[in-house]
Amino acid sequence: MTEARWLLVDVDPRKHPECGTCVCPERRAAAAEGAAEVHAFVGRRGALIDSGRGHQVWLRVDPAFS
Repeated sequence: MTEARWLLVDVDPRKHPECGTCVCPERRAAAAEGAAEVHAFVGRRGALIDSGRGHQVWLRVDPAFS
């Protein structure tokens, strides 16, 4: 890799202990809240994305920074 253009912050909920793979709505909502806090912390720059199981914050990175 010669340069980075994006920084990805992935916020996934913990799996439900009873089923092992599924995510209950409450845990998914907590992941959304955590991603929103990260997004707010960085001044709402970048993109806040629903990744299906959790949420992501994509931040543009200056290639000179990498």
